Amino acid sequence: MIDDLYQLWDTHYVGYNVNHIDGDKKEAIKLFESKDSTVDFDTKSLLYDLKMAEADVIAKDWGLNWSANYLYNTAPGMDLADNIIFRSRVQSDLRWNILNNGYIENKTKSEIKQNEALIALLEQKNIGKKAMLFDTWHQIIYQFNIHKLMVLNQRLELSKSRVETAHQLYAQGMISQEEMLKNVESYAEIKSLYKIYQDYNNQLQKTAANQEIMKLPLIDIDYQYTINTLSKSTKDSLNALLMQNFDLDQKQINDINLSVFSRYNYFDLASSSISDRSFFTLGFNLGVPLVFDKKEQEKYRQLKIEHLKYEVPEQEIQEKNDVLGYFYEFRYKLKQFNNFYYKALLYKELLRKEQARHKVDPLSFNPLKSLRILDDLMSIDIELIDLKQQMYLYALRIYASVPEASINELIQQITLEDPEIKTQNIWADEIYIWSKTIKEEGSKFVAEYCVLKKVLKKPL
Repeated sequence: MIDDLYQLWDTHYVGYNVNHIDGDKKEAIKLFESKDSTVDFDTKSLLYDLKMAEADVIAKDWGLNWSANYLYNTAPGMDLADNIIFRSRVQSDLRWNILNNGYIENKTKSEIKQNEALIALLEQKNIGKKAMLFDTWHQIIYQFNIHKLMVLNQRLELSKSRVETAHQLYAQGMISQEEMLKNVESYAEIKSLYKIYQDYNNQLQKTAANQEIMKLPLIDIDYQYTINTLSKSTKDSLNALLMQNFDLDQKQINDINLSVFSRYNYFDLASSSISDRSFFTLGFNLGVPLVFDKKEQEKYRQLKIEHLKYEVPEQEIQEKNDVLGYFYEFRYKLKQFNNFYYKALLYKELLRKEQARHKVDPLSFNPLKSLRILDDLMSIDIELIDLKQQMYLYALRIYASVPEASINELIQQITLEDPEIKTQNIWADEIYIWSKTIKEEGSKFVAEYCVLKKVLKKPL
C-alpha cells in the first residue's frame, strides 16, 4: 500500500510544471486578431461602397433634360404666342438645369454622399472590432480552456488514484470515513469541471481559428497609449464631416431655380400659301423663393450646429468611461494573479521540501500529505489560468472599444519577479560535502538534501 502511494507521488510530481508567465507576444496578437473561420467579415463597409457609387451617379448627372410633344387640332387652331394658325405642331425641348435640381446642386449632393461614405467607413472601424469581439471572445476562452484541461487531466488522474487508495485505507481502518468522502467529493468536482470545459471546446472546435496550443504570455495594458489613442478619436473627424454636410445642405443657392433651354418648333400651317414653318427658340428660366422666415431658419441653423458639436462628445465620454472601467478591472485581475502566483511559488517550495524529504528521509515522508499539497497546487494553477483568461478578455474589450488602437501597442508582455519569496527563505550559510559522498549518493541526492536543510552554499 505504501509503495503504491510512493509510486503515485513519483508519477505525478516529477515533471509537473505550469508556466504562467512566459510566452510569445506574437501568439497573443494572433489570438486577438483571430476570427471565426465560418465568418467572412469585410472591414470595408458595404455601406461605404454603396454611398460612393451613389456619389458617382449623382456627380455625372449634369441636369440635362430632353422632351418632345406633338399636338394635332381637329379644327385649325392658333398659337397665340407666335400668332400662327396651324393644324398640328411638333416641339423638341433641350433644357439644362444649372442650380436647383441641376448641375451645381448635384455636385453638392455628390459631395454630401462622399462625406456620408467616409462617415460610414469611420464608424465601420468601431463596428468591425465590435463584430469581431464576439468571435475573438470565444477564441480566447477556447485557448485557455485547452490549458485548463491539460492541468485538469493530470489532476483528474491524481484524484482518481487518491480515491482508490482512500477506499483501501478506509477498508483497513487507517483513515476515517470523512477523509475518504472528501477524496470522493474532490474527484466528482474535478470531473464535473473537466466536462464543462471539454463540452465548451467541443462546440467551438469546428470553427476555432487557432486550434493548436498557443503559448500566451502574461500581459499588461499600456495605459498611456490607451489614453493617447482615445484622445485621437475618430469622433472629431465624424463631427467635422457632419458639420460639413449640414453646411452643404443649407446652401441658399440650392433654393434658386435657373435653367437655359433650346426648343425646336415645327408647325403644319392651315394656310394655302405656306404649308409649314419651323424655327428654334432660345431662353432661360429663373426662380427665386421669397423668404419670410429668415429669423426662424437662422435659429434652426444655430441649434443644429450646437447639437452636432455636443452630441458626439457625450458618446465619446461614455466610451472613455467604459475603457477606464475595463482598465481598472484588468489591473485588479493582474493584482489577483500576482497574489496567486506567489501562493503557487510557496506551494512549489513545500513540494520541493517534500521531495527532498522523500529522497533523504523516507520515514518522515507522508505521501498522503504531499499528494494533497500537489492537488492544491494544481487547483491554484487552474485559478491562475482563469485569471489570465479574464485579463485577456478585458484587454479584448479595451481593444474593441478603441477603434484606432493597435493590439501590438496596446498590450505589453511582462514578467513577475519573486523577491518576496526569496527574502522569506532563511538559508544556512554553508555546508562541507565530501567528494566521496557525491560519488556514492549522486549530485541529485546532495542537491535535494541542501533544499531540505536550507543550505545556500555548497563548497566542496
